[in-house]
Amino acid sequence: MPSRAGIGRELQAWVSEDSALFSNNLEAFQSLDLHPTYLRSILDAFTGLLKGDRPFDPYKVATTIEWLLSNTSKTGDEAYDWDQDPGWSWSHMSAARFLTELLLHEERLDTARHADFWPALKLIAEDASPTEKDEEKYREKAHSGMLALNSTRPVGLEAVMRYLRWLKSSAKDMTVDAEHMPEAFSVLAEHLDPKVDNSVAVREMYGMQFGLLAWLDQGWFEQQLPAMFPDGGKLRPLDRFAWNAYLRFSRPFTVMLPAMRFRYRRAINALDLRANEVSDESRALGNHLMQYYAAGALQLDDELLTLFFAKASPAVKGQTIGDVGWHLGQQDAQELDAIVQKRLVDLWESRLAEGMKDVRASRKELAAFGWWFASKKFPEEWSMRQLVMVIEKFRSINPDFAVMRRLAELASKYPYDAVHCLGIIFDEDHDGWAIHGWGDAPKIIITEGLQGNERSRKEADLVVDRLVAKGQHSFRDMLKTP
Repeated sequence: MPSRAGIGRELQAWVSEDSALFSNNLEAFQSLDLHPTYLRSILDAFTGLLKGDRPFDPYKVATTIEWLLSNTSKTGDEAYDWDQDPGWSWSHMSAARFLTELLLHEERLDTARHADFWPALKLIAEDASPTEKDEEKYREKAHSGMLALNSTRPVGLEAVMRYLRWLKSSAKDMTVDAEHMPEAFSVLAEHLDPKVDNSVAVREMYGMQFGLLAWLDQGWFEQQLPAMFPDGGKLRPLDRFAWNAYLRFSRPFTVMLPAMRFRYRRAINALDLRANEVSDESRALGNHLMQYYAAGALQLDDELLTLFFAKASPAVKGQTIGDVGWHLGQQDAQELDAIVQKRLVDLWESRLAEGMKDVRASRKELAAFGWWFASKKFPEEWSMRQLVMVIEKFRSINPDFAVMRRLAELASKYPYDAVHCLGIIFDEDHDGWAIHGWGDAPKIIITEGLQGNERSRKEADLVVDRLVAKGQHSFRDMLKTP
């Protein structure tokens, strides 16, 4: 049977065909007598058109959004019906998405008319959704950012941030900061006051947009950080959601580190030295600190680094060291900056020296050197020397498959070291499964060892004997014949 949802889809198709006609006649849809499904469908259609070149008047759409937000509100529970919107709240969400997307398309905008957007933006930033009831269960779940991206007020606040970004990047005759645009920046600051806004989804949005907020006005944003990351008591969830969103969605900014040290210190002190699992938050924390260090914002003796390596569990430290090498390996053939390389070499040698004091406790951390070795971003001789030291002393290396692949590439230059490492790694794999992921690397390494000097030939013979003795019969043809 015909339904409101079906009519809404027809309206969307019609808007896509004649967008200018609809934007010029939107006042006809500004009526509480019409069901919300229709206006929401039209707004969604305009949002979809923003990425194309169909012409329409975005200022008239913004005026309609202002009417919508001024004359409708979510009251009580809205009953869901597959054939229609449950109420005006869906229209509000569509309005927020339109404004947020619109402000990414500068070609459709005129900075001289920027004030025309402000009434709708201010209203959308004050929307009632999400309510405390909406967030009850979400506060207990993993922190994914889903509520921030799918609730009207957080998306509306994102639209305000994008409004300021548009003006700062495009309006050459305007100064965009808290001093010259106090109303917009005040709206953003107010929503960091828990007495005004106690939403964890809003905090998520601020964490996700950390870099943009810092770029808009660094001094102003630094003043907001204590409110963004409040400490203790009932405010702890607000801090947690903002912090986790920041770690997950924002990269570290060296210019902001001095103002953010208090929050990094709090996160480090919260680490569990006995944790066997690596949480997303602790992994991101380690990654941030390593990036600060590589950039020169932290030194080896900095309190944040020394505290991290003292508080983090072996699993977290291993993940952190391993991630450094993994990220380097993703940079293809790009050479590592010499200064960064030197800093990382110093970091590794410092961690190795510390690990030698307690081999058992440091095994998991230092075994992650395999990622550095496989990255090809360090001098070959240094890399091979470090690898041999780790394998001999700690009897472990990760990831073994990547290390084997790199050893096969270097075996012709370092035949003894390569076959020696192969033997130890094989011996330490007590389950005997790892070798099945090494491909042709072992035979390449052994072949180079057999073609090398007397020392490497002897080592290769010993390794082949152990391989065959443990059931790897495909290596029989490499056995030394009497």
